[in-house]
Amino acid sequence: MPEARKKLAQRVSTWVHAKEVRIRESGGSGSVIKVEVFDEEGAAHTVWASNDPTTELNYLILKTPKTAFKTDRVKVTLAATSFPADTKSTASN
Repeated sequence: MPEARKKLAQRVSTWVHAKEVRIRESGGSGSVIKVEVFDEEGAAHTVWASNDPTTELNYLILKTPKTAFKTDRVKVTLAATSFPADTKSTASN
C-alpha cells in the first residue's frame, strides 16, 4: 500500500530567486519527503527529495543553487503517517 502523504503550500509576499528553504519542524520531525518551488508560470521544480534527517524541535535547512526563475511559493510534501493531524505551515521572506 502506498504511503499516505500530506502537502503544505505556502506563499511569501515577495518574488525571490530561491537559494534556501527553511522548514520548522515541531511535531512529526523527519516527515518531509519532498520540497518544490514554483516559477512565474506556475510550474513546479523539485529542489529536494530525500529522507528528512530532522529530529525533535528543529529546522530542516535546504540549500539549493540559486534558481534561474523567481518564486513566491513553496510546497512541502510530508509522509502523513509521521506527524500529528494538526500540522500547520507558516512562511516568511
